[in-house]
Amino acid sequence: MSNEQPPSSPSPGASPGPPSDNGKRPQVVAIIPARGGSKGLPRKNLLNLAGKPLIAYSIETALATPSIDRVVVSTDDPEIARVASDYGAEVPFLRPPSLASDTSLIGQGVEFFRLGLGLSEQLGGSVVVLYPTSPFRSVRLMEFLVGKLQAGHGQVNTVHRLHYNLVFQGGPNAGRRVPVSPEPGGNREDVPYFRIYGVFTGFRYVKQPRPSYYHVLQNEVMRVDIDTREDFLLAERIIKHSLFDFVEDM
Repeated sequence: MSNEQPPSSPSPGASPGPPSDNGKRPQVVAIIPARGGSKGLPRKNLLNLAGKPLIAYSIETALATPSIDRVVVSTDDPEIARVASDYGAEVPFLRPPSLASDTSLIGQGVEFFRLGLGLSEQLGGSVVVLYPTSPFRSVRLMEFLVGKLQAGHGQVNTVHRLHYNLVFQGGPNAGRRVPVSPEPGGNREDVPYFRIYGVFTGFRYVKQPRPSYYHVLQNEVMRVDIDTREDFLLAERIIKHSLFDFVEDM
């Protein structure tokens, strides 16, 4: 885990990373998964958040990050595809309905696009997955974390430390957080548990295993994940009151 602070965001003309063996920097592709269906907050990826669609925030920050070469939206929905294109993202093809249901895993949709784009053949390149429901990420953070991929890490994730009495349950309820009580008469230990947040997930195509890098999110605003109407209203207040800088905030 890391509390390391990145430098100020680079200028658009700054060098984005070390070159590959052929003298060219490996390509970095941002994939934004955004299916049309949503039960908790219907059509949330297109909801107007303080003047523009929710998905636009992820697209704009990715496009403003110097080290990201392509910004691609993975969607099954023609309207989302049109809006994403209007904001500058690529939508080369639609995701099939079989990978866009309530039970589909987001990773399956990302993998479908990764293979469809031929990215598996670009050894040394990187893919960055940005969940549109996490709109609060800055160019400074993005550039810093892409730099970790380019420096040699095989995978980079943003995480948040959980309270000591929460763990992830295994078995049929895998992924659920449940409270854990201390043994009678025992002392509660501050055991660190971490939850991965969809602010940034990146990985490289490498021949040999590389160490992972986990960045602990200290800024509570970045941990806002829009799933309900309450989440959406909170995000709207943050933006309207200028409580987050999409360029420099950490």
